[in-house]
Amino acid sequence: MTQAVIGIDVGGTKTHLVLESIDGTKRIENVIPTGLWSGETFTAKAATLARMVWTLRDMSETDLTIRTLVVGAHGCDFAAECRELEQQLHCHFPDSRCHVISDVALVPLAAGKPQAIGMIAGTGSVAIALDAQGCYHSAGGWGWLLGDEGGASGLVREAIRAILLNYDRGIHTDPLTLAFLHSFKSDHVLDLPAQLIKKPVAEWSRKAQIIFDCETLGSALAASVILQAADDLALLVDRLHQQGITSHQVVAAGGVISHQPILFDALLLALRRRHADMTLELLTVPPVQGAVTFAQTLI
Repeated sequence: MTQAVIGIDVGGTKTHLVLESIDGTKRIENVIPTGLWSGETFTAKAATLARMVWTLRDMSETDLTIRTLVVGAHGCDFAAECRELEQQLHCHFPDSRCHVISDVALVPLAAGKPQAIGMIAGTGSVAIALDAQGCYHSAGGWGWLLGDEGGASGLVREAIRAILLNYDRGIHTDPLTLAFLHSFKSDHVLDLPAQLIKKPVAEWSRKAQIIFDCETLGSALAASVILQAADDLALLVDRLHQQGITSHQVVAAGGVISHQPILFDALLLALRRRHADMTLELLTVPPVQGAVTFAQTLI
């Protein structure tokens, strides 16, 4: 019988599962849409994860004993939420050790730097880190309506705000203004705010790419939006330091920060303005690797 661990990264869009034997000789992965998650009960979430694990186990075509199950779960922001999901998972896997953390916490673990600050800048933005007592602290992650600066949704929202401010000043021809009007199929800049509630955030947040494209065309407005986003991401680190976090290492992941070098470079400068010894690196492996590595250490 093969003894194995399971690592799971439950993101807002997709769920990445990995089964790995404890000797490292067998590894099976599966990526599926997350589906219903936010707003579901912990009982329902545990049942969903159990079905995913059973499917993964069937794919292995091997008689398996699951020793440890580690889940990085989107929306599990507090210790009490993590413990509740753990208890529900244990009902499905009574002979396995189950451990749940925030999905953002997988980022530094996957980089092999568990004491670093993990940062996500994808559709949204959030940062998380461990304190000296082993407790997680987070900053950001408020959603597009109030936060997510530096994430795609926050970038688009702030770009529209900058366009409107320019309009009030009588400036109408910046490339970013023209590009957003064309992309949103709007006749007037005053129509742009309404576009944010007409369609799902997952759809309009993709327009963040336009901001970076316009910056390369010389848009002063786009450049200012990007610099402000970098500063706002750096502020997440400041807020963690105010909570007692002392790390000066940041590991970043997420589609925006990973694919936009100008934002990465601006963020590094913003961090080093605050602390000259601050380091910033991109995660180069899937975050789920953090769950797998952690699961192996719990054997």
